[in-house]
Amino acid sequence: MHKSKSLYRYILSHLNGERLPADFCLPAETEPVDGTEAVRLADGAMDGIYVYHMLPEPISASGMKKLIHALRAGASGDDDRADALFAELGRDFPAINIVDDLQDYVVSHSEKLPPERMFISALSILLYSSNRESVKFALELMELLQVNDEQTRTVIRRLGLCDEFTVFAAWAMRKWEHGNDEVFRLIQKVQGWGRIQALEVLEPETEEIRCWILAHGVENRILPGYSAFCAWKKSGAGELLKHPMNYETFEQISAIFDGLLDESVASGISELDDAEEIAQNYLNAAAHFTLRAEDYQVILSLNDWAADDAIGLTDLAQVSQDILSSEECLTAAQEALEKGRCKRLAEALGLLPPEENEGDDNGRKA
Repeated sequence: MHKSKSLYRYILSHLNGERLPADFCLPAETEPVDGTEAVRLADGAMDGIYVYHMLPEPISASGMKKLIHALRAGASGDDDRADALFAELGRDFPAINIVDDLQDYVVSHSEKLPPERMFISALSILLYSSNRESVKFALELMELLQVNDEQTRTVIRRLGLCDEFTVFAAWAMRKWEHGNDEVFRLIQKVQGWGRIQALEVLEPETEEIRCWILAHGVENRILPGYSAFCAWKKSGAGELLKHPMNYETFEQISAIFDGLLDESVASGISELDDAEEIAQNYLNAAAHFTLRAEDYQVILSLNDWAADDAIGLTDLAQVSQDILSSEECLTAAQEALEKGRCKRLAEALGLLPPEENEGDDNGRKA
């Protein structure tokens, strides 16, 4: 394999302690055409699109044949050919979409795919491959295998620091002893698509993890809405709303709740069986605090959702509208607007002409 082009070595060359720089991205997969580079997606974005916005395409008979050939090449010791075949397969069938096909075949054909040999092949690809999909397929193999030596675990940990590979590394880690703790350490070191997808893997097994999900579960460089549904379920936010709390906890719940109300990118509040009760509990909790403009903006989102004809929660819409019509809300919105914040709220209250609002603080369009 071409060690100089290894993605793993590229990641190693950019490591700053146990993290990658905030602006890190893997090398472009295609050469510029006529001096113009194609539009580049953030690391992990294409897999995010597959997971959240597309139905997985079943693997074809020809694709399955390529998968089998790649696995058998690795089992026979031809790791270069395995790498090339996985890369070819990944062009038509991304690794994230056919993980079950790969793992089911390996498990059901273990006599022809010896675990020891598959481990060596997967590790070789992790260390030396220059192809993203090949590395992902190798990480999917590592999820099936016993990874007990610390050197291999370190390789997987380092690959996981790149958003392109985070969720694949997390899948492998969760099979280790104290695997959930490994995933917890990893998710705190990534900020993009890797954090969004790793949250689906992380379980709130301890109070520390649950509290972290409550405080940081929707913090990412993409959009809070992608993580809100998962963060709501795993943080216990709904139960917390039923009891007295301090303002810090209310703020944390608000961040997740606002993401839930943005259903343009992923599953949101409408998918919850107790959505109406949650919304009412949120308004009840809000009544106990002196609210900031950001809080009123969440209530504006709640009002938009409840007043939608498809939802039809007119009583909730009226309560939230009454809050938005208060002098306290107007004062908070004016003060925030003077500082360039909460423009969507300011527009809704008539403080800002619509054409001046190009997007609010969390990226939503008005």
